[in-house]
Amino acid sequence: MASAPPPPSRAGAPPHGGFLSLDAQLANYRAYHRHPVNVAIHAVCVPAIFITSLIFLGGIRLPVPPALSAAAASVVAALPPTIRMMMPSPTAATAVAAAYIIYYLSLDARIGSAASLYVLAMAAAAQAYRTTADAASAAAAGSADGVHGAGLGSALMGSGCGNGDAPCVWLLSDAVWGHGLVPPVLRLPAAVWTAGWVAQFVGHGAFEGRRPALVDGFIDAISTAPLFVFIEGVLGLGGWSALRHKLEAGDAAAAGVKNQ
Repeated sequence: MASAPPPPSRAGAPPHGGFLSLDAQLANYRAYHRHPVNVAIHAVCVPAIFITSLIFLGGIRLPVPPALSAAAASVVAALPPTIRMMMPSPTAATAVAAAYIIYYLSLDARIGSAASLYVLAMAAAAQAYRTTADAASAAAAGSADGVHGAGLGSALMGSGCGNGDAPCVWLLSDAVWGHGLVPPVLRLPAAVWTAGWVAQFVGHGAFEGRRPALVDGFIDAISTAPLFVFIEGVLGLGGWSALRHKLEAGDAAAAGVKNQ
């Protein structure tokens, strides 16, 4: 018989079982996310916040030896343009995505391997946006380096949201973000990032009736949130039945302790 995961920790303390315990991390995070509407909000907002955060971090370059950089550039240059735009670059975004993958693999090899694909997909989406948006911005500034692959970036910063014709022009305008305060290519990600956090707090206040997990354990919450969303998605599709039964047993045990 599978043992029940421990109940959530007291405010401000890490969950019992430690940072490297999958059962403890999931039990703690699930305790803050019971209401189906709040879970649905997180299913949308957590990946949105993760991707946009990586877009921001993609602007922080990391030092790389010139020889290694040249070798990597030659390999990437041989790839098709669609693949090339999603390839990781030596930035803080790549480092953060790698840290999440290593952490999830350390929790559980099987679940972590599957969750790593989820993280890689989000990282690729962030890299694609950053590449195309930067290229479009450079092209708009008349740079020869920005001519290729405008794609999504030009759609967002060109006639779609930049020239006054689309409904989103006000949201991305200087009136909202301040002239020069937030670069135009980052205004849509910034708006999505902000809306994602606001929606999650609304979910906790209006539906869950409990403060967010990050208030009681910030590192645990931001580390576990993408994994929680991924696992809930797999369970919703009927996968990992053994894990479902284990989590449901833990939920029942925690509810019994709470009602005592």
